[in-house]
Order: sequence, then C-alpha cells, then structure tokens
Amino acid sequence: MSISNLNSLNPLNAALDRDPAEFFRDIEWECPGGIILGGARGIVSDHARQGLRRMNRPLVAIVDNDSSLWGKAVDGVPVLPPSAAADYPTAIFVVAVFTHTPFREQLASLGAKHVVAYASLFHAYPDAFLPFFAVDRITHLRERLSGVREAADIWADQESSELYRQIH
Repeated sequence: MSISNLNSLNPLNAALDRDPAEFFRDIEWECPGGIILGGARGIVSDHARQGLRRMNRPLVAIVDNDSSLWGKAVDGVPVLPPSAAADYPTAIFVVAVFTHTPFREQLASLGAKHVVAYASLFHAYPDAFLPFFAVDRITHLRERLSGVREAADIWADQESSELYRQIH
C-alpha cells in the first residue's frame, strides 16, 4: 500500500518539516494523469470541485463508494467505483471527505499510486481554497504552533494526547 502523505498532513509535522503545498506540487509534477477526486458529495468535495473550477483545472474523474452514482456525472465529471483506481496509474487521487484516512487507504489498496487528503491540495493553492474550516495557510499554523503544542498537554490521559499529536 502506498499512500503518498499519510503523515505529512499532521499539523505539527507539517509546520516543522516540509511545507504541504510543496509536497503536493512535487507529487502533481510526477502525475501527468491529472486529478481524480475521492468523494462525489459533501461540503469538502463541493469546495474542492469549486476551487479546481476557479483554477481552470478539470477533473479526470471522481471515485466514490456509492454504487448508485457510478456511471453518472457530478458537475459533468464521471463518477467511477474505487476499483477503477488501478486504471489511472499516473493520476493523483485527492480524497475530499472529512474522514479521509480510510478512503485513502482503500484507494491505495486498490492500486492508486498517489493518494493525498484534500488539505494537501488546499495548501498547494491557498488562494483558491483557503481558509476552509480548520485548514488554513501553513504560515498561520506556524504562527500559532506553540499554542497548538500546548493544546496537546490539556488532555487528561496520554493516549488522547498522542492521538491529538497524530491527527492527519
């Protein structure tokens, strides 16, 4: 299984290590097959499609687990089953659902080579996407990094603190 940035979207790591915008643009460079969106419905998917449209970046397809959508189109983009992931080896799959990790893992297990969460795309093109709920410009996160770290210390138990630090 290959998930391109399973841990790079952890806010603490992103602020300290590699800029997620840079990360996405590097992967995008390696993926001439275009962008395939994971998730056909919902506020994240809607926002991703709208932002890409503003950028004049057409989607190749959308993959979704809802079989009632397969073979149909959303905003003129065909909806495919996740099993189609292997048919697009040079595409970047941007999973645009809030609980993205299970879907990212599913797509990777089905043969998608480059799978990222929506925040990577949003960070790469902040003028088109940000701010969006808890996702904001990485510079804003860096400015507030000490507060983000301090928040990890408010948890009553070690397990909760560790889970907070691993959010991605």
